[in-house]
Amino acid sequence: ADDAEEESWANTGVSQEEWAICDAQGEAQQTAQAAALVAAEAAFDAYHTADLAEALAEELEEEELEEEEPVDVSALLANSSATVPGKNISGL
Repeated sequence: ADDAEEESWANTGVSQEEWAICDAQGEAQQTAQAAALVAAEAAFDAYHTADLAEALAEELEEEELEEEEPVDVSALLANSSATVPGKNISGL
């Protein structure tokens, strides 16, 4: 089997060592491409997540603004009684 393998390498004009180097380079390139793809997907996911978080924050802020009702401070103060040491503040 080794003789047949050696003959097949000899017929290509490329040494077995050169083929091994090419194979290793091909595997390294495939690994790099896979890593780049994973990184691109992670970047997209992070961007999409940040976009969703921003939209949610804006929505919550809008809801809070809608829920707030104006407060009549003068009416609250007129009906309140607060004490300060030594003084009674009532019906400002």
